[in-house]
Amino acid sequence: MDRLVGAMRLARPSALKTVSQDFYEDSMATRSLTATPDGIDQINRTLTDKGWSREDLAKHCECSRQPAVKFCAGKSVSKKLFVSFCKTLGLDWETIAGLKAVETSIEPTEPKTDI
Repeated sequence: MDRLVGAMRLARPSALKTVSQDFYEDSMATRSLTATPDGIDQINRTLTDKGWSREDLAKHCECSRQPAVKFCAGKSVSKKLFVSFCKTLGLDWETIAGLKAVETSIEPTEPKTDI
């Protein structure tokens, strides 16, 4: 009987997980973001089109050069900076991070007839 009570005491704290703990754990998973390979291409194309270096991007976002270099290389940066970099470049941050599917338009084709 004592073993059963002891086992229940050990099991009880993990069973008392609250909604706020779930939210906290979910938000911890998204503290940083990385760009997808397609996102990296878009980032670098946009920098080239604007004539900006990674240092220029960092200055526009008021941060050091290191996070801008990491962002452009597809390495993890804070979510706050990731969103700031994307907004500064005029890019959709969810698409760049691969969280939203890229919309492509496919034109329906008419079947060819020999009539």
